[in-house]
Amino acid sequence: MLYLGVIASLSPFLAATPAQENPAKTDLKHLQGSWQVILFQDDGKKEPDEVLKYIKWTFKGNTLFTTKALTVTEDGKRTVKGQGGTVEETFTIDPSKKPKEMAGVTKKPFEGIETRSIYELDGDSLKVCANKDANAAVPKEFSAPPNSGRVLIILRRMK
Repeated sequence: MLYLGVIASLSPFLAATPAQENPAKTDLKHLQGSWQVILFQDDGKKEPDEVLKYIKWTFKGNTLFTTKALTVTEDGKRTVKGQGGTVEETFTIDPSKKPKEMAGVTKKPFEGIETRSIYELDGDSLKVCANKDANAAVPKEFSAPPNSGRVLIILRRMK
């Protein structure tokens, strides 16, 4: 009987801790909302600020809307004309991988283009790196030096 009394008196301290939320659900929740691209580096070449101000990512559930800048090249000179079109894709994330991975498939305006990338989420900062060739292996590091075939994108949450 003494044994049962000891167990009963300790029961408040033996209660199970609340289950931790699934890491994928946690990251998905933190991704939600709009993000401004602050760095876009393609094979070592950085996009200028006048282009970056028009590039925005918006996460809604497991859908990503990427708004691009509208640029025109005339006589070898590239000019930013303003806000461009939006690409819609569904995506999944796998935070158990090191580095974390993201995969997507476009829905609009072109259907079925696959993307695979790595991501790092740190508060209001998001870093993404992908190979431009969808058949290439997922990058192992966040860099896009010349002739790497990779793009590096850094985004800041819009308030």
